Amino acid sequence: MLQLTPKPGFSPAKLEGRSPVRYCRNNATTTAGGSFGIMSRPTVKEINFVDFKRILERATTTGTRIEPSDKPRWTAFVTLHRVKEAGFSAYARSHSESLVPVIIDEPEPNGGYYLYSNRDEVCIKWIPRAI
Repeated sequence: MLQLTPKPGFSPAKLEGRSPVRYCRNNATTTAGGSFGIMSRPTVKEINFVDFKRILERATTTGTRIEPSDKPRWTAFVTLHRVKEAGFSAYARSHSESLVPVIIDEPEPNGGYYLYSNRDEVCIKWIPRAI
């Protein structure tokens, strides 16, 4: 079992009345109460590239495609759906080095934040988690 040692000067009394704080070491996390769990990676789904190209063409035609250059719409979508762009792109780099981000602003199942590569014919979709 993983043993966590507190920093010098740590006192559980300092945590009275506070919400649980998460401490991380390697891949394990613990809350101030001491329960352990595994840190999660982004929830992603690999999408069939041919199906994605159809979805992307339809979104371009209907005007629901959002590019990173459209800052107000891009930021609003990312904030609303709590997309962790840095973590998602770091994870997705294991699939391809030439990924391009795009947002399809439609309801599920086709709408969402995607990373795709025309060169490698790869598409990965961010799956938002329920609150």
